Amino acid sequence: MISINNKNKFGFSLLEVLLVLALFGIISTFSIPAYISFQNRNDLDLSVQKTVSTLRRAQTLAKNQEGDSDWSIRTTGNTLVLYKGNNFAGRTVSFDESFEFPSTIQYSLTQDIIWQKFLGTPTSTATLTLSNGQNEQKVISINEKGAISY
Repeated sequence: MISINNKNKFGFSLLEVLLVLALFGIISTFSIPAYISFQNRNDLDLSVQKTVSTLRRAQTLAKNQEGDSDWSIRTTGNTLVLYKGNNFAGRTVSFDESFEFPSTIQYSLTQDIIWQKFLGTPTSTATLTLSNGQNEQKVISINEKGAISY
């Protein structure tokens, strides 16, 4: 009579462990680039939303004559700054509100956007382009009446 000893058959074989590691490696190879792409696209979308929100806030503050002053937007370094007044150098820093762009976002704004008090219209039209490192970009435009489109 042949007896089979089943006492030590509860572990994993080396082949099973290697197979699981190989599958994990293959899944990681495809999922990590997809995640990075998603993250960059999400950073771009969130930056556009925050920028538009800040532009609208500056417009509202100017319309409401908050602080009896114009309100303006400027980009410095990797930061968007909402400030009171129409002169960045002569502003009151305590009124500043700032938003830092994620490091994956590049932007172009050549001039300050100044919103006139009471009217809430910009002193000139403006275009702000935000892009990420994947050839995706969003353009935010402000016309002479203060309408913001993106």
